Amino acid sequence: MKIAESHKEECKSCIYSSPLFDGLDEEELAFLAKTSSQGFYRKSEVIFNENDEILRFCFLKLGLLKLSKKDEEGKCHIINIAKPNDCIGLLSVFSNTHYKYSLTALEDSIIYYVDLAALKHVISNNGKFGVKMLARISEAADKVITTTFEINNKNLRGRIAYILLDFTENIYKKNSFECPVSRKEMGQLIGMTTENVIRILSEFRKDGIIEITGKTVKVLKADFLHTLQRLA
Repeated sequence: MKIAESHKEECKSCIYSSPLFDGLDEEELAFLAKTSSQGFYRKSEVIFNENDEILRFCFLKLGLLKLSKKDEEGKCHIINIAKPNDCIGLLSVFSNTHYKYSLTALEDSIIYYVDLAALKHVISNNGKFGVKMLARISEAADKVITTTFEINNKNLRGRIAYILLDFTENIYKKNSFECPVSRKEMGQLIGMTTENVIRILSEFRKDGIIEITGKTVKVLKADFLHTLQRLA
């Protein structure tokens, strides 16, 4: 990880312009900006590990990140994929002293940091802002619960259809994209074995639903994928 001190002013500007901090006055914004920093991470770089101490509040400016956790047998599960403007660690930063999951860059990414103690100080003195943060935490929890429920209630083809549509419609917002996760990671995200992911992607390709060229995936029949995920 590289802290880009040369971009300190850019980071301060983000604090002032981010909708996340709407409702703070000039003094509060300046107070948070003084504690802000920016980190640049290369693809596959670990940002923090499970059980690392939580010292900073962070939100993603650019790139994609994966939140993952290992079970008692050491098997990795991907909890969520964070997109630009997502707050990272909302489900831990105000309730725990250490992270309950790991965070890794799926693409080259830029994260903006604010000192956690400074943020808690502002929240303690600004009730409206505190309520807004609670709403963001609730939204993050609802997203994880809803996504897990939807995936678990689909068959294997429905799960693949679901994740392909998530990439095209929510993450990249276009039908052709370079897949940011490996087949193994895709399986970890939707609860499937690597072998089944490979098999079903191959079936979709043969049926003309998608094209795969190297790491590039192009969705040709989005309507069919929607049907598959609804029926699954």
